[in-house]
Amino acid sequence: MASQAPPWGPGRVLSRGIGYGALWGAVLGAAFISVVIVGGVIADGDLKTIGAVLVYPPFAAIPGALVGAVAGTAASLALVLAGPNVGRDRRRSRIVGGAGAGVPGVVAIVVAAAAAVSSVALWAGLAAVAFVAVLAGAALAPRVAMGKAAGRPLSTGVRA
Repeated sequence: MASQAPPWGPGRVLSRGIGYGALWGAVLGAAFISVVIVGGVIADGDLKTIGAVLVYPPFAAIPGALVGAVAGTAASLALVLAGPNVGRDRRRSRIVGGAGAGVPGVVAIVVAAAAAVSSVALWAGLAAVAFVAVLAGAALAPRVAMGKAAGRPLSTGVRA
């Protein structure tokens, strides 16, 4: 029996998008703060503060998961609106998913511009979040759209 693509459904795409977004947002948030802490320890040369690597990443994972869930929701909504044919093509799903994931970051930048915020750190942070969201959305879009990477045959669980 030939393997078929799993059934495409808006609920499945949305749930996978929120789940992958929250998971990878948490991982990237914790990894980012760990790199910042280690970089600070190296710059200061004070090894007493290296224990902060064990304390702060879980707290950075929480906002990372929230931002990732929002980006994942936006990406999966874009994939749902584009339809199942886009989800079956890796290239098109990467374009649509990446663009959708970047929408919340772009909206945050526009809101900050409208509020006339002049903090360079805030602008750099918003731009970095939008950029990472676009990359992660593009990387995860085929898996979010179809459950497995689009264009690859699905395993039937039977070995020859």
